[in-house]
Amino acid sequence: MTLLAVALVVAFLWLLHSCLVNPYSAGIAITTMNVDMKVGQFFELDFNPLDRKGNEAPIESGTYLFSTDREDILELVLNGEDESKVKVISKATGSAIVYAQVDADRGEGVRTIEAQVTVNVLEEEAVELGLTATEPQDVENPS
Repeated sequence: MTLLAVALVVAFLWLLHSCLVNPYSAGIAITTMNVDMKVGQFFELDFNPLDRKGNEAPIESGTYLFSTDREDILELVLNGEDESKVKVISKATGSAIVYAQVDADRGEGVRTIEAQVTVNVLEEEAVELGLTATEPQDVENPS
């Protein structure tokens, strides 16, 4: 191997290591979450961009994009007052993913950061054993 080839391999391995140890170092971050719910329920997601230290960070205004891979299972309702929020409504049982992305580069370029929420919409199930009793009655022929 030539010296240039060795240098390229070392640079690639260093970049790969940096991404695995700290995904923010390469400017790529995908946040994930799981939510279980029942049909006919909803929850709200509020996305807060963070810097590498976990502090709130500014983003390019007006660049939030939300979608789902299963519109038959989930409905997404955007918040008209706050672009970082979305309501997730379950319509049918199954598993779906909500995708969110935003441009973190406040300049001319685009550097997308993403979040994925896996939603499992479950069947209703018994949670309690109801119990009723009739009024006590006299036995006709007590023994």
